[in-house]
Amino acid sequence: MTQPSDPPDPPAGDLYSIYGLRVALIGATSRLPAVAGLGPADVTIHLGGFPASIPVAPAELLYGRVGKESGHRVGLRIFRVTASPYLHFRFPDDTEFLVNPETSTLYANWPEFYSLGYVAPILLGPLMGFLLRLKGITTLHASVIASRGRAVALTGPGGTGKSTTAAAFARAGFAVLSDDLAPLRPENNLLQVAPGYPRVCLWPESVRLLFGNEEALPLITEGWDKRFLDLAAPGYQFGAAPLPLGAVYWISERAESAQPPRIEPLNPQQALAVLVGNTYAAKFGDLAGSARDLRIYSDLISRLPVRRVYPGSGPDALRALCEAIAQDVTNV
Repeated sequence: MTQPSDPPDPPAGDLYSIYGLRVALIGATSRLPAVAGLGPADVTIHLGGFPASIPVAPAELLYGRVGKESGHRVGLRIFRVTASPYLHFRFPDDTEFLVNPETSTLYANWPEFYSLGYVAPILLGPLMGFLLRLKGITTLHASVIASRGRAVALTGPGGTGKSTTAAAFARAGFAVLSDDLAPLRPENNLLQVAPGYPRVCLWPESVRLLFGNEEALPLITEGWDKRFLDLAAPGYQFGAAPLPLGAVYWISERAESAQPPRIEPLNPQQALAVLVGNTYAAKFGDLAGSARDLRIYSDLISRLPVRRVYPGSGPDALRALCEAIAQDVTNV
């Protein structure tokens, strides 16, 4: 049986730099910085739905579960389309993506009542993390700020405030490189971190904490309560150039009682566990990818600090947290 291949591309506009990849966006415009010069795209993203020439069934379930749990749809499911190189990513809100791992070509499809603004965080988060994995790039699930000419990665369990802390640093005058992903590329004996896109996405409670009013920032899209901080707006800085990694801070759960933030070094075993546990899309990796991660992390731990941050609590906890990290960075 002949495998379906990518249909010919329609004429594409500029290429865009996203996490160090040259991305061709077909079917939409973007505020991302265009890449100067010529050259092929690393990734091609089509935003006009699925082509009829590529069937999505039959398919084999690779990840996730089919059905419902407690009346709710299950989370992300990934299928391998039979007799095809394509993987079919289907999210519980019915947004879906076809990815050809061999050509790094992606097709996006979503219900007509959603907008591109709603789909973009999925596309630029989980899907881009998967594409980076396909390209052999170890990526931390982390927000990244710039300090003293170095990239500082803020990682930690979900809900501990990585994006909120990055937004607080932005308000304090620091440049932000990335909201969600920190791709690590070995280069000249350094680990370079490429920038993402000039936004920090925030839930309403984080906007209230930062600005006193959740309506202080615009909605990502109508019908969804998540909002965004525009790093291209006056008074903010988007770190548009790659920077060498300087430190990794693992933000732990916030203390219940009022106390100042505290920063502690992690020993090599603890640091490795933190880095491996916060590797983006590692569940989709193979043995070669896992071995690459371990080499990169071993090198990182031997030369750079990986530290645990206890955020503290109280009305000024977020400001104090940023000050504590910024002060610690000066000692690196």
